[in-house]
Amino acid sequence: MEIGSQDTFFLDSKTAEKYASELRTSDAGYQLQCCYYSGEKLESHLPNLFHLPLETLVPDLAEGRHRIPTAISYEGCGLSAEQMRESNELIGAAIKSAAPLRESLNSICGRQLLQAELDFSEPLRFLLQGHVNTRVMRHVSENIGKALQGLGQVVYFRLQHGTEDNFYTRDILDFNPHVTININYLNHIISEDVFNFVWIQDALPWITDQDIEVRLRSRDRVFHLTHYLGDLLLKKDIYSSYQPFCIDHNTYKNRSEVSREDKIVVIGSSYISQWAGVRSAKKLELCKIVLDHYLQHGYLDLEGREILIAAYSEISSEDMKYICDYVERDLLLKQILSLDLGVPIEIYGYDWELDSDFMPHYKGVLAYGESISRMYNSAKYTLVLGGYVLQQRTLEAAASGTIPLVLRATEAEDSSSVEKIEDHLVFFNTPSELPALLGKKHNPNLDGLVARHTYDKFATEITSHVGDSVGTATRSTT
Repeated sequence: MEIGSQDTFFLDSKTAEKYASELRTSDAGYQLQCCYYSGEKLESHLPNLFHLPLETLVPDLAEGRHRIPTAISYEGCGLSAEQMRESNELIGAAIKSAAPLRESLNSICGRQLLQAELDFSEPLRFLLQGHVNTRVMRHVSENIGKALQGLGQVVYFRLQHGTEDNFYTRDILDFNPHVTININYLNHIISEDVFNFVWIQDALPWITDQDIEVRLRSRDRVFHLTHYLGDLLLKKDIYSSYQPFCIDHNTYKNRSEVSREDKIVVIGSSYISQWAGVRSAKKLELCKIVLDHYLQHGYLDLEGREILIAAYSEISSEDMKYICDYVERDLLLKQILSLDLGVPIEIYGYDWELDSDFMPHYKGVLAYGESISRMYNSAKYTLVLGGYVLQQRTLEAAASGTIPLVLRATEAEDSSSVEKIEDHLVFFNTPSELPALLGKKHNPNLDGLVARHTYDKFATEITSHVGDSVGTATRSTT
């Protein structure tokens, strides 16, 4: 049978392992195929391979965390057609009977979560969640959790692999958190007693669409990554606080054992894949107009983008974002590579190999964490290309001692009332300014920038807010 990426119960363990090892996905890569099997248990660390004995199939599925299979495979079993028909009836009936039991258990847990009462005199329990396929949000949540643990708090980081039943909450119920911290997600599965912190980092449909109603709880507190996002939230009567990206200063730091070379590194992903999805003759024309604006005048602000959208009827705000992202990252980098800067440029990240123009400079993908920090430590400069200044790479580069050369954005949030961002970074408006910049001596206050944007500082703000709200100092395990 054609299995595709369906969640499948295999009668042959080796066949199950073969399919699981292919890590087949759907839903833009966020949903990973579940591969169940019976018989002898295999020694395997595959995140989507699950042993499921026939004799306990119904209770195991009913009480399980992962999605219930929707297909049965007899590949590798050597069964006759009649044997497969009989097995299909028995196994199919068992799977079908497990589904309502699972739904009932999930429903009970959901109700209990909504009704949970909490004692804030005991050490606080913090719940954070992440998905293995996210390149930024997972690490942000992990780093907040590490900072909270450093403050002596109890933390459960709930890492998703894409095989989970979205309605499974028994592990959350068992943990019974006092506080949840979410990226881009308003948590409505928790009781009114729980403090819920939401850090908005992307302009998701529930934020941009004025027809989508949003309900906040009394103990919800919302942060925005940029003022643009803050303005969008305000239009929906959601008041939020500015919180730029933070630095894990235990990982991103100066490393004396690494020799710093006179070179520029670029660390980040190409936008060629998302741009390819919106390409058309009119959009190609608009892409050239946007590029010309960047080359002559610098950053294209929101007002300028709206003017272009109005002039091109087929262009949506979403498509305009893809075009600007591609111009800011890929096309401006091409322009920079064509300049005589007198220093080598190395490019690291995903999808750059899809454009041959980058291949002479492309060096592969670096694992998040120490590998990236060591690369920053090896370079005098790093390039920061994009629509806002205080990106994660800006801060991580600064913490690693390399000088960020930052494409100037016009968004006001990148300089708060307590700091002059120009003291900490080196800015350019157009690529043509870079040769002159590299000929100057720069001594930006990188340490000052790093000190203001640590995960420790953010974690302390969260715990203090909870303590102030319940009228007592928050307790920890230490």
